[in-house]
Amino acid sequence: MGPVFGFSGGQFRPLSESEVQLVHSTAIELLETLGLSQPPTSMIDLVCMDGGEISAEGRLLFPKALIEDSISNARRDVVLYSRRPGWDLDLSGSRVHFSTGGAAPSILGNDGTYRDSTVQDLQDAARVTDNLDHIHHFSRSLVARDVPDQRGLDVNTAYACLSGTDKHVSMSISDASHVPEIARMCYAIAGDEAAFRARPFMTIMVCHVVPPMRFATEACETLEAAVRAGFPVQLISAGQAGATSPASIAGSLVQAVAETLAGLAFVQLIDPNVQAVFAPKPLVADLRTGAMCGGGGEQAILMAGAAQMGRFYDLPTSSIAGITDAKLPDAQHGYEKSLAVALAAQAGANLVTQA
Repeated sequence: MGPVFGFSGGQFRPLSESEVQLVHSTAIELLETLGLSQPPTSMIDLVCMDGGEISAEGRLLFPKALIEDSISNARRDVVLYSRRPGWDLDLSGSRVHFSTGGAAPSILGNDGTYRDSTVQDLQDAARVTDNLDHIHHFSRSLVARDVPDQRGLDVNTAYACLSGTDKHVSMSISDASHVPEIARMCYAIAGDEAAFRARPFMTIMVCHVVPPMRFATEACETLEAAVRAGFPVQLISAGQAGATSPASIAGSLVQAVAETLAGLAFVQLIDPNVQAVFAPKPLVADLRTGAMCGGGGEQAILMAGAAQMGRFYDLPTSSIAGITDAKLPDAQHGYEKSLAVALAAQAGANLVTQA
């Protein structure tokens, strides 16, 4: 027998049933009454044909029925396919899997100092992950700083990841025009386009919003191109509590859920059969500097709450719970990761990145 994945989570519930319902209803209200600004033209056309409208302020409003239909019709049978037999990841129910992640621009060398990360470092990280039984998935963990242009960065990132591991790979793409080239690479590896579409082994991660409640227009274009090319997609909202989302844990969670559901509605209208991963990733800001502050108790509770909302919707769900403020693999690093990763897993996140 091959390895068995998908430890069962979902037992930890930081939100009461009434609080879950309140987060849901408030997110729906935000989408109906406030909406999101800067939608791309294709999104406006699709949403407005399904009951949406543009407000006087130019914000795209999503009707409750559209969002509820998107949740109801979303696929619950998403599988992150691997090119290695026995390593397919079933994201249904409360099965939990662990992943790398981070997109770090620098790497700690053996001499204890940091340097810019390279394509070779990224491939090496994928090769290490390929041999770690407890890491089930490779999410692009380093940025290839030795590639000077965006197209080259995207293409070389895809190549480094796919040549380094046979496990499922996730990465971002910086421009919609780069999607076809990366798709052709995947089609060639799979044998042809039909084979890749039947068992896609790469997911495209897209931060389709710039919080608070604003679409990232170019990212949405990349999202649409990825869906049409047959890629599974991860729909990411990453507001920072106290900076780009409300300072309260509840308010930050509501905004992240609303922004992610808006992305889900969009991709469902593009392709009703899309394999989409619900990935609200509410972060915390250091109120002294405005910088992202990972690894604290608030972060752990936020990530667990986001995972609980994924289980409430019964959607394939990803969490960035492994993020830490530690700059070295030290005691702080171990404590922060163990706290947040454990809570997200126990709350039922199907894919816990930066683990």
